[in-house]
Amino acid sequence: TAQKKRSAEKDDELFLRVTHLQLMNKRIGPSISGLLAVENLKVLYLQENCIERISGLDHLTGLTHLYLQHNNISVIENVPPSLSKLFLDDNCISRVEGLGGLYKLKELSLASQRREHLGERLLLMPECFKSFEHALSVLNLSGNALVDTTEMSGFKALKKLHMGRNDISIGQAKNMVSQFKTLEELDFSGCDMCRERTYLRSIIEVSSKLLSKLDGKPIQPFHRKQLMNIQENNKKVQDQRRRSFEEYDDPFAYESRYGGGGGEGFDLTKRFSTTLRGPSGMQQNSTLLVQGVPEPISPRSPREVGSLPGPDSPRGKYTYGCGEKYR
Repeated sequence: TAQKKRSAEKDDELFLRVTHLQLMNKRIGPSISGLLAVENLKVLYLQENCIERISGLDHLTGLTHLYLQHNNISVIENVPPSLSKLFLDDNCISRVEGLGGLYKLKELSLASQRREHLGERLLLMPECFKSFEHALSVLNLSGNALVDTTEMSGFKALKKLHMGRNDISIGQAKNMVSQFKTLEELDFSGCDMCRERTYLRSIIEVSSKLLSKLDGKPIQPFHRKQLMNIQENNKKVQDQRRRSFEEYDDPFAYESRYGGGGGEGFDLTKRFSTTLRGPSGMQQNSTLLVQGVPEPISPRSPREVGSLPGPDSPRGKYTYGCGEKYR
């Protein structure tokens, strides 16, 4: 950053006043050096160089912003603990580690890491985000073919999350998003799961009420209202189906709910037919319903297993498969 030298000011004194330093595209590398004099530096721009290792920054105890995009860094190491923003996009990092001690980090970007071998993926090492999970508000991991998001469960202040162009399933995304109660912006664009019909509904229904933007598009209040209506209708349908199956499995439950002949004189054919014409709307042939239906057990005189009433029985005629009413 341009600084005018004051009258009679020495070079060392000038360097001490430098807080922002731009060194983009200066062919710096393979390591960082020559920054000893600017010990009060707060913001350092080192994009588009040939840096392979992060080094030479230990003395910059006041450094808060470090920009290292478009270099050849393969390992995260020697990062000043005073950082609040760290940008490492478009490097050669294969494992996210070496971030311990960055308790003040609020923004981290590791998008689009270059992979040497086809199919190679960025790996999130155990507890790699642990030290700053209460401070981080912006995280960018786009374009890294990520499949495992287990280590992304502890963020307490995350507001913006960019996860586009990864190999995450809807199940993983729902589990991850449901834990972020402060999330305001979320981006999964470019992921295969975005093509699935239930994608938008699945993400919105588990997200924080603070979420206002998904995949670059605003979420309007009526979207959430429509979703709530869909959920309520689905719940009603599920309850109706459950009751229908319960009544079919236990025919006597229908009599107790809707009335009818108690004891041994009710119409078995009508009862089973009505049960399946209930909330689910199914209509079946009553003849088929009677086929194979066992004789109802009388509460007064339990029958023996396997016995059937004869044609002259006072309880009436009943023949398997005939569809005649049992009276």
